[in-house]
Amino acid sequence: KGHYDRVNDAVYELLTTSDEMSREILEEQARKWQVCPHEMTLDVSTWVDAVICDYNYVFDPNAHLRRFFAEGNKGDYLFLIDEAHNLVDRAREMYSASICKEDFLNIKKLVKYEDMKLAKRLDECNKLLLALKRECENYQVLESVSHIYLKLLNLYSELERFLEECKKEEMRKEVLEFYFEVRMFMHVYDNLDENYMIYSEMEESGQFKVRLFCVNPANRLQEYLDKGNSTIFYS
Repeated sequence: KGHYDRVNDAVYELLTTSDEMSREILEEQARKWQVCPHEMTLDVSTWVDAVICDYNYVFDPNAHLRRFFAEGNKGDYLFLIDEAHNLVDRAREMYSASICKEDFLNIKKLVKYEDMKLAKRLDECNKLLLALKRECENYQVLESVSHIYLKLLNLYSELERFLEECKKEEMRKEVLEFYFEVRMFMHVYDNLDENYMIYSEMEESGQFKVRLFCVNPANRLQEYLDKGNSTIFYS
């Protein structure tokens, strides 16, 4: 409450009284001014010379810092990539996505008495995934999942409507988590190219997944590296 009334003063005081922005100093300042430490840190970051952070704050489309790396944004950045040997595997995960058949079934059971239209869309997706599951023993490479993507488009709009209307907090929270998974799958699908492999998988747990796997993330990484001036990789 009142975060935006106080955060500018908190940031100004921090910038004029300290050259170091350690975790401890940031936490102490947030407590003093009763502001969100994460949001205050983001505001402070635009004024500093260097930011130390995890890979995902630069490269992950779901977590990158939009004030620096949103579409169309670039800057005079020098990227220092430590532990560079880990970047390929991390990037493969960032630019890959999967959907789990059981999730569609679980959400359908959750909402079927609340929203029949949403339940119907979930059932349509579940049936397509069930057909793929019956063809898969362990793994199966797939040529295309365009038929699933089309059903997800219909589902996506119903999920958005449901989340706007739902007043039951626990139910909304569960559906929201599922919504993000669907959104990520659709985002990755829109970026499919020769660097991806599509496959289905039966996990030991009994869950069935369809995965869009980014085998070679070089092009996606380059999109973000191009937002700066240069990069130094070291390990």
